[in-house]
Amino acid sequence: MADKPIAAPLPADLPENWQAGQIVAPTGEEVNLSHQHGYNYLMEMVNKAQRGVNAVNEAFESVSGKRTCRYVVGTSTAGWTEADCDFLCDGTNDDVWIRFALSSMKDTGGVLVLLDGVYHISGYITIPEGCILRGCGNKTVLLRKTDAGYNGYFNVNAMIFMDVSKDNSKNLIIGNIFDSTDSIKLGAYTEGWFIMGNQLSTVTDQGTNNIIRFNSNDTSSGGGTVAGVTRFNGRQGAVLPQSGDYTAAMVGAIPASQVQAVQALTQAEYDALGTKSASTLYLIKE
Repeated sequence: MADKPIAAPLPADLPENWQAGQIVAPTGEEVNLSHQHGYNYLMEMVNKAQRGVNAVNEAFESVSGKRTCRYVVGTSTAGWTEADCDFLCDGTNDDVWIRFALSSMKDTGGVLVLLDGVYHISGYITIPEGCILRGCGNKTVLLRKTDAGYNGYFNVNAMIFMDVSKDNSKNLIIGNIFDSTDSIKLGAYTEGWFIMGNQLSTVTDQGTNNIIRFNSNDTSSGGGTVAGVTRFNGRQGAVLPQSGDYTAAMVGAIPASQVQAVQALTQAEYDALGTKSASTLYLIKE
């Protein structure tokens, strides 16, 4: 949050109890009135108010409006400057700045936005729990460094991990475009990942309970010409949900052991609630 342009509040103590016949003097004391009744004090407060208005006016130049994410990363190769973002890459080992920005969010969580541009990635990027890395669709391009140079790419549209072989669980990879024949690798320590809506070739899944959905036009070995979940909870093929596949926490619901009250409301009544109890199960009536 930006600093206040007026550091100290104005006293707002000019007298409003003037009476007929009272004398205005440079100081209030010389006519047996309070200090605030003095003409000089009045002018001092007027000048402070004017300086305050000027400070507010000048401060607007640095106000960017409400933030919709925790941090913004840009690259100077696309014309972005330090005034446009929190972290500025320069086209060399850009993953260093992206990792630094993500590590700054590990305690708070939130969204890290990559502005449009081409980012050169020479190392792994792992997103901390509770954090999202989001780009600008096909305008945000991450070039991966290989033995042949920076020739592999993917466009970042939603949450994306470059390295998912680490100990991560219950994350999403949604709506991204990959060019590599080995597009996504889910390592042995991944669990409960959900992959859908990506344009990619293959997914290598070495984890547990990961959900991989291929679109009908994907050429991947996992989907072919049929859309749907292909592997989940050790089941393969046309996987259908079963009891025990998900916990209440995984789908954002209240565990039964924590429900203390049940309340039936219309959607309008529910939306109008000022505070929603974490221990109440709300049922929406038709």
